[in-house]
Amino acid sequence: MPSIWKRWRDRGGRETPEQQARQVVEERHFLAMDYRFVFASEPGQRVLADILRRAGVMQSTYDAHPSNAAFAEGKRRIALEIIEMINADPADQQRLALTGTTEELFPMPRED
Repeated sequence: MPSIWKRWRDRGGRETPEQQARQVVEERHFLAMDYRFVFASEPGQRVLADILRRAGVMQSTYDAHPSNAAFAEGKRRIALEIIEMINADPADQQRLALTGTTEELFPMPRED
């Protein structure tokens, strides 16, 4: 079981609300770093682009049948959550969603 789930499961109310809030922020930070690490690789960027395409991030989720619309919006929302975890900058999020290109999020180090 991943350690993040063990920590969540094992919380027994022994911490103050401030400590719990600080721990949640810290866990989210490390999880966001993990997202960036995974999707920064070349295969990760291909997978991310595929997720965005399949989720229809920039497409309307309207459907005459409410259950179909809800299903499409659910797929789209998950892709948007991934984008948010990778980069908190709204301008970069919008650019990624519009273009589907991931290179700007993960610039290659310059060789001087």
